[in-house]
Amino acid sequence: MLKILTVVTKLTKGGTERAAQTFAEGYDKLGHESRVLALSSGERAYELDKKCINYWIGNLEPVIEQVVKWQPDIVHLHSHGLTLDFVLLLKNKLPQAIFCETNVFSNPSPWENILKYSFQLSSWCQWLYIKRGGDRNKSKILSNPVNDAYFKHAEECSISNFKDKYKLGESIILGRIGQSAESKWSKYLIDIYENLKAQGDDVKLLLVNPPNSIINRVADSIFKADVIIIDRIIGDESLSVAYSTIDIFVLIAEQGESFGYVSAESMLCNTPVVALNTPWADNSQSEVVGNNIGGLVAHNIKAMQECIELLINDKDLRLNLGQKGKERIIKKYNYIKLSQQVVGYLHDDKSTVDLYSGNEVEGYGDVSLLTNLLVKNVESRKLTRFTTGYSGYLQFFVMLKNKFLLNFKVFQS
Repeated sequence: MLKILTVVTKLTKGGTERAAQTFAEGYDKLGHESRVLALSSGERAYELDKKCINYWIGNLEPVIEQVVKWQPDIVHLHSHGLTLDFVLLLKNKLPQAIFCETNVFSNPSPWENILKYSFQLSSWCQWLYIKRGGDRNKSKILSNPVNDAYFKHAEECSISNFKDKYKLGESIILGRIGQSAESKWSKYLIDIYENLKAQGDDVKLLLVNPPNSIINRVADSIFKADVIIIDRIIGDESLSVAYSTIDIFVLIAEQGESFGYVSAESMLCNTPVVALNTPWADNSQSEVVGNNIGGLVAHNIKAMQECIELLINDKDLRLNLGQKGKERIIKKYNYIKLSQQVVGYLHDDKSTVDLYSGNEVEGYGDVSLLTNLLVKNVESRKLTRFTTGYSGYLQFFVMLKNKFLLNFKVFQS
């Protein structure tokens, strides 16, 4: 039995925090002594209490001394929000412990030299990490874990009650659930919805926790009467009902997803996902969904709408992709399996390092030669938001102008 310490910035409802909680549960299920150190508390402290997993809150000396007294064998960092000073303090206090990290945004961490491994969330993240100067000998692909006990297709009576409550009727429900951060959404979602309504499709749009820009865009739509906005849904059971009510989960995010728990949760509820490939940013959603497995992946907005139309008109395909998606998540991202992999990697000196040689993503829609050329370089790939048509070329020239003015000011100073 090992003592494994999971370290995370906070215990709130974000994806990083869910991953930390789920790994801690996985280590506990495997029979290890699992504890959590978080710099601040949140809703997930209640979840840890229910699982009888001990945790510490804060980085003050009395807390650190309790951690030192416990003497963990493994320290699993979840990188988002942690500081170099804090991580080095832990390493100084726990010199015998093996340190690893789940690298949330594919940027080499300033504490990389103390790690045995830096776990990247997808093949795409692995490629970004190495291109950005990360140590390929310390990098392995290991995704966020998923506990499939938390999300499942809801009972029909629960779905019926949900539909009655929000007056959804028998229309096809397009849906999006996510954090309210602007970068996690896109106004193209409303554009596509309006196009479908304008051509006569019987669809409604369910939005959970959208940011103000999306709420304002809906307010200006002539089809706003058929858009249902829910500020927030609390609890995984209630979220499962919402996911299960949705017929097609539509994932368009300005910055893409470094993993995308919403896709995994939707698929566990047998709801297929149509996801936009975002080579200019994070792009793990394409790997989590899998084209023609848990849904459909589109290379551009036009193809995105075509994929949605395909699923609107083919119920059997929706059901088939929903079932395959659920099986994919259970098989590929099971939290016990991934927790075992962490322990195995850290105690097997012969473990080979994963290498990712390309970044091609399967999907619907044409991809230009220029896009294919740009995406192979970590910096020039940012321009693919223009070559794919996601952003107009007028925005491109505005970006160039702003960059020129910024460089000119720096030169003058």
